Amino acid sequence: SGQTKSAAGVCVLEFVTGNGNSLDSTDVTINDKTYSIKSSRYKEVEDGSYDCTLTYLPITKIVAEISLNN
Repeated sequence: SGQTKSAAGVCVLEFVTGNGNSLDSTDVTINDKTYSIKSSRYKEVEDGSYDCTLTYLPITKIVAEISLNN
């Protein structure tokens, strides 16, 4: 339906390599909930904790947009 939800707080980013079987992605965890960025767009961002705000698709938890602050 194109509706997105948002979440904010301390994000833990972890790059996940697809190993040829699937796409590279970045897992973003906020308050024990995990969201996924389905691209290597944030591959250069170091794994770690950031203050962030993100919008995501509710059912799949795929991140539509994310803003990171150190």
